[in-house]
Amino acid sequence: MFRKPQLPSYGLYAENDGMTRGWPEFVNLKSEDSVLTQLAQFRSELAATDAAFAVHSSYIHLLRHNAPNCDCLTNEQPGDNCTIVKTVAPNPEATEEQDQEAAAAWMADRVAAAGLDPMDLDDLVHDTATAEASDVNNDGISAQAAFLLRQFGQEEAMKLVAQVVDDLASND
Repeated sequence: MFRKPQLPSYGLYAENDGMTRGWPEFVNLKSEDSVLTQLAQFRSELAATDAAFAVHSSYIHLLRHNAPNCDCLTNEQPGDNCTIVKTVAPNPEATEEQDQEAAAAWMADRVAAAGLDPMDLDDLVHDTATAEASDVNNDGISAQAAFLLRQFGQEEAMKLVAQVVDDLASND
């Protein structure tokens, strides 16, 4: 039986077909960092358990327990007073990119399960991208160059900047 968490507390849980499961040694931890330092061990134990029971966990969630009556340690779903702080891939050798892909897939599953379609998120995405672009533009040419490099890679960013330079030169 799991102990009720001291607040806030954190834990790692595996998700398989919408049901979560945790292990006593990976719950009721005091900080996000203390949980993340145990992620590799959790992934290894999860892989062994999945193999032994012929199941496949889809995601690992880092949960923050926010309420004294949190019973997500004894239920199959996170409680209403718990927050999923981070979602990662269950694969023990997962890269940061695979973790990002897992988080995006999990979020897309939740959005679809809620009955939303892509248009329902258009304004949120547009507002976020506009705010980011505004911040980058306000931070000057170095921030703009770094942003373009992250978005396009060096070769393509250089081509795009060269095109802007050529366009400006032809307008003079």
